[in-house]
Amino acid sequence: MKLHLFSLLSSFALLQSVSVAASLGSTAAHDLLNRAVGDSCKAPEGQGSCLEASKCIGITYKGLCPKDVASVQCCVKKTCKVGGDSGYCRSKSRDGCSGGTFHAGHCPGSADIQCCISKSTSPAPKDCRQDLSCTFAEIEAMSMTARLHYVKTMQSKFFGPLRAGNQFRAIEGVITFFIQNNLGKPNTWASYVDAGIVEGIQNGGANTLGLHKKDGGNPGTKLWSDFFQTMKGGGYASRDKHDYGWSISEQAATDYGKQLADRKFKMTEQEKRWYKFSQLFRLIMRNKGTSINAARAAIVALAASTRNPALLVFLPKVDDLIDWLTDITKIEPTICLSKAVWDAVDPDNNPVELAIVFPKIILQLKKCFENN
Repeated sequence: MKLHLFSLLSSFALLQSVSVAASLGSTAAHDLLNRAVGDSCKAPEGQGSCLEASKCIGITYKGLCPKDVASVQCCVKKTCKVGGDSGYCRSKSRDGCSGGTFHAGHCPGSADIQCCISKSTSPAPKDCRQDLSCTFAEIEAMSMTARLHYVKTMQSKFFGPLRAGNQFRAIEGVITFFIQNNLGKPNTWASYVDAGIVEGIQNGGANTLGLHKKDGGNPGTKLWSDFFQTMKGGGYASRDKHDYGWSISEQAATDYGKQLADRKFKMTEQEKRWYKFSQLFRLIMRNKGTSINAARAAIVALAASTRNPALLVFLPKVDDLIDWLTDITKIEPTICLSKAVWDAVDPDNNPVELAIVFPKIILQLKKCFENN
């Protein structure tokens, strides 16, 4: 009997609520019976959403979300700006501006609605570049312009005591070429490879300076650390030994970046060309005698094929050309070689053969060399 009576009372209450809602009109009835947290609402300051008042960063209004509990109110978010600072319009009397200050005259509506500017008291996040502690992911997320600045900063602010303040101008040249040709955006194959290069240099330098002992899993770190230790101790016994140490360190870091890139991306034709260039540069650094012979043969062949014997006058300068090209303290050689190889190398022609590539690029290299 009690259960039957309870059912009757519940049915009566439901009929009464529907009757009341119907008397308000179809739109009002729908709002009354169906509005919930997250629904839209209309306030004097404009369209809003039904939210817990404590979660509203804007202006709150009671009574505009009637189906919800009293703590759910209509929240209207309006942004405002005072000088160079951005904030939200809030009610000075209802909402307050916890941790910030109110500024009148920057929000529409009554004088009670003012711009709340919050000043964060939490310390700014540490920039990993300040102590050479960037992870691979942090470097990879940088634009090429940011990476170029970072490589320059490492040399100017950190690597001086290691006698290596000018040892990565060649890397600057490659990154500059990327920037000029809109290559290497974050989350691309080329970006991953380049991030491996920069990470290896960074960690090798940081390890040698005693800033940290991390290697990031990058095998280039140990080789670069050995390179820095040798430079710090007075340098290499010869240019050839220096160039060999530099090139194997850069090769290891590049291969690591490529390994990560290959797991996630497929090389584009453009990226194939760039990788061919990087391989060619290191090949020349480690095989100068072969490179000089190939360059001389290319000039002789060009002089014959173009019927331009004047090219032969350049033969005595080929040694100087190769020395200039592999001078990692200059930015111009890698920019020039990048462009020359980019324009000349067929990405489907494997492997890179000096005898094939040099005749295509030697005139451009000669021109750059003579202009510098």
